[in-house]
Amino acid sequence: LDVIGPEGRAAVDTTGVSHLEISGLSFRYTQQWYDLDFPAWMHKEVESAAIRLRGECRGISIRNCDFRDVIAGVRIQAINDKPANDAILIADNAFLRTDDAAIEVGKGGGALGSVRVLRNRLHLIGMRPNRQSSGHALTVTFPVTMEIAGNILTRCYGAGIFLFGGKPSGGDGEVPFFRGLVHHNKAEQCLLAANDWGQIETWQGGPFYIYNNVSANPNGLWN
Repeated sequence: LDVIGPEGRAAVDTTGVSHLEISGLSFRYTQQWYDLDFPAWMHKEVESAAIRLRGECRGISIRNCDFRDVIAGVRIQAINDKPANDAILIADNAFLRTDDAAIEVGKGGGALGSVRVLRNRLHLIGMRPNRQSSGHALTVTFPVTMEIAGNILTRCYGAGIFLFGGKPSGGDGEVPFFRGLVHHNKAEQCLLAANDWGQIETWQGGPFYIYNNVSANPNGLWN
């Protein structure tokens, strides 16, 4: 089953959802918001995606899907500081030729619990990002626990695997229970249009356990 996205809109778009599984679908041809001068804060459709889940989302599974020629693959965004997202699984999907991100989980505030991103294939990601985006391929932002494993990334224009642990710089409180596992991933020929990040990058709070990964031939642009 092919799911065709309308101009400037996600193919699957909802605010607040629990116990949702999306599996075995192919997503095609979502288009950019018509006004390319808009930054993301001017209209929510600037940061669209084939699957965009906003607000409070729990028990989400996105598996065995195919994303081609879309603005972005999967975006799970909290919108503000109130939602609590948890139990997110994105596994065994293919992402090919995206304008912006392939996978983005946690942007927009709120509390984020467990996130697992496993065995996805990403190729030609971030070729035409929006005005204030850098086109990073796989981003997870400030969960309590994360496991990022078995993902293969090739020819990405921004950072490859871009992970934020614990809490933002200057954030209130402590996050003593954060754990991040990053293993058996491969990132090759990323940073095709960027030079300020890594092919596999972790930062902010830890600990991260990073092992058995391959980072090959980063091509950071330098003027």
